[in-house]
Amino acid sequence: MKPTNHQIRRRVPVTLKKIYPSGPHLSEEAKEIAEQLGVCNFKASNGWLDKWKKRQNIRHMKISGELREVSGTTVASWLERVPKFVSDYAVEDI
Repeated sequence: MKPTNHQIRRRVPVTLKKIYPSGPHLSEEAKEIAEQLGVCNFKASNGWLDKWKKRQNIRHMKISGELREVSGTTVASWLERVPKFVSDYAVEDI
C-alpha cells in the first residue's frame, strides 16, 4: 500500500507541555516523515501546514514576558546542579 498524506499527517508529532514548534520545524519534520514513508512528491506547503494545525487545534501563540525569560543566574545554577542529579544514572537512562 502506498503511503499517503493522511499517514504523514498522523505521524507529525503534536508537541505537549507548552512547547510551541515553529512552522518551519513542523514542515521539516513532515518532509522527513514523508521521505521515510517513501513519498517522493510530498510538499509541506503553507497550505498543508495550516490545514494540519487546524486539524490538531493548534493556534499561533506568541510567548513573551516572564514565561520566556530565564535569568543567567538561574541557568548557571541549573548547569551546576544537573550533573549531581544525573550522576547516579547510566547514560542510557538519561
